[in-house]
Amino acid sequence: LVCAALAHGDRLGGIKFVVLCSGYRPDDTPPIRGYLEVPSLHIFGGSDKQVPLERSEDLAEAFHPSTRSILRHNMGHIIPSSKTYVTDYARVIASFLEG
Repeated sequence: LVCAALAHGDRLGGIKFVVLCSGYRPDDTPPIRGYLEVPSLHIFGGSDKQVPLERSEDLAEAFHPSTRSILRHNMGHIIPSSKTYVTDYARVIASFLEG
């Protein structure tokens, strides 16, 4: 829903960034043309059994490369919560808030 709204130019009440965990574009939605112009953090796992890696990569590629951050892991369909990952999340989100 967020991606569809952004693709049509709706800023969703001034949304500053998105964090998408194991995100994917539903099969029944049209392809996104051009880049979505909102900073994005994509978190997904290479061994995710619910959302294949390719689906999350496809969604990430819809966001502009200059404001897109991707954090991959190999722990399946989870959001890693170790200190290293949390530090990475905080660093990326802080950069979105500064920019």
